[in-house]
Amino acid sequence: MPVEIEHKAYWTVKQCNLDLKGAGVEHKLQLEELECFRLKAYKNLRSKWDGPFKMVNVRPYGVVEVAHPFNETTFKVNGHKVKPYRTQPFNKEVEVFLLEDAPKDNQ
Repeated sequence: MPVEIEHKAYWTVKQCNLDLKGAGVEHKLQLEELECFRLKAYKNLRSKWDGPFKMVNVRPYGVVEVAHPFNETTFKVNGHKVKPYRTQPFNKEVEVFLLEDAPKDNQ
């Protein structure tokens, strides 16, 4: 029995890849393959976002309907995913109204 356990332990160590540089490259390749598999298996998880879009409609519960500027295809996104984009510079001038107490009738 002890000889059999030693043999299995020796076989396991022999099977291990002790080349750390090669193991790192192999691990990165496996991660890349998993990412490609995920994108192929779940095509609806791929982002449709490829540029600034025009907001068409804002619906209840934070749903925003956006349209592509060229082919007018629309799709719905969560409102917290939408970033404001302004084509013209934002006007930084602020109009200030100083509020004073209303005059009393006794004065």
